[in-house]
Parts: sequence; C-alpha cells; structure tokens
Amino acid sequence: MPIKYHYDGNLVLLELTGEYTQEELKASFLQEITKPTYPKDAMFLIDVTGSRSFEMRTHEQVRKMGVFLAKHKGTYIRKCAALVSSDVQYGLSRMGAAYSQMAGLDIKVFIEAGDAMKWLEAED
Repeated sequence: MPIKYHYDGNLVLLELTGEYTQEELKASFLQEITKPTYPKDAMFLIDVTGSRSFEMRTHEQVRKMGVFLAKHKGTYIRKCAALVSSDVQYGLSRMGAAYSQMAGLDIKVFIEAGDAMKWLEAED
C-alpha cells in the first residue's frame, strides 16, 4: 500500500511509498480525517522519502496539494512537516510549503526525521 497512516498520540505520520495518484492521496486523507482515531489538531508528518510519484508531480499539482493541505489547518492539522531524501523532493516540498504557508498553514521541510520531530513537538 503506497499510502499509509500511522498514529502516535496527536502525531500523524503519512508515509508515501512507490506510486500513487494525487487523487488517491487526497481521497485517502479525506477518508482518514473522518475516522474516530484521527486526532484533532494533529501534528502531521508527511514522509515522501520512499515516494516515486512525488518526484514526477507538476508545478500545478504541487500548488494544488499545498492549498489542499492548508484548507485543513486548525481542525485537522496544527503543524505540518515534510520529510524528504533528495534534492528534487526538497525543492518540490519547499514549493508546496510556500503555497501552504501563504494560506496560513505552519509547515516546514526536513531532511532528518529527528529535526522534523523536534520542530513538530516544539511549543509554538
């Protein structure tokens, strides 16, 4: 399964691996947030390190996903971190983060998982 969600308290890890469409990703998120196990006001960590699909996204797809995530700030996402492993993933994630930030979502991109966790857990 290329789209997996893991929970640890109010931390939600979205692990993306292999290939998936942007529509599948959005649909899975919308389904996930309706589950009673989904924490409100979650710290959201998106791990794209194993994703092949992410590196093939267009500018417009990245923009749309950034705006999509920002629409869920507050109730479903308090802070969001993206974990990447390549220069392409980093660049695309920074672009998506910029769109999310313009819409008010607190989001940053990281190469090290420990740094991402430290930032997510820090008090605002």
